[in-house]
Amino acid sequence: MNTPSLTPEDIDKLGLTVLHLSQELWTVIERQRLLEHAIEQQGLSVSELIENHRPEGELAERIESERRRFIDRIVTNISGQSNE
Repeated sequence: MNTPSLTPEDIDKLGLTVLHLSQELWTVIERQRLLEHAIEQQGLSVSELIENHRPEGELAERIESERRRFIDRIVTNISGQSNE
C-alpha cells in the first residue's frame, strides 16, 4: 500500500491554512455574537429564530455557492491548485 506523506512544504501550507481558517472563524464568531446581542437588545430571541430557520430558494443557493468557494480556498491553500 502506497500511503502519501506530507512534505515539509505541505506541512507549512497546512499550518498556514489552519491559521487562516482560525482567523476567519474567530471573525465570524465575534460578528455573530455582536449581531445576536444587538438583535436581542431589540427584544427578539435570535438564537431560537436561527435554530428553527431552514434556508430555501435564492438564500439556499447563495449559501451553497459561498460554501463551495470557501472549500475551494482551503483546497487551494493546501494543494496550490484550484478545484475550478
